[in-house]
Amino acid sequence: RAKVMCSDTRGLKIVLSRGQISLVSDDPDHGELKEMIAADHMGDGEVFGVNSEYLRAALEHMEGDQCVMAFGSELDPIMIRSIDDAAMRPIEASEVVAVVMPMRV
Repeated sequence: RAKVMCSDTRGLKIVLSRGQISLVSDDPDHGELKEMIAADHMGDGEVFGVNSEYLRAALEHMEGDQCVMAFGSELDPIMIRSIDDAAMRPIEASEVVAVVMPMRV
């Protein structure tokens, strides 16, 4: 849903906070949308920007309905793996590993 409201030039903002990830999209014509997703993570208050279409494309290749997203600093690539691959296999043996490049938001 956040992708629909996302401006092509502004990107999708991912905000990490305790126990959840917020997806925030902003479009001058349609307003702002904020969706919260429950998540286990380390860290608090980090903000990352991504192209919503690239994130959607990466997530649709993940198996199951949970994944692991590995964040660095705000301009480091974001690595995405299915939760089964991340828990059971080294990265070399994983079936699907996606990398999404961040953008400034």
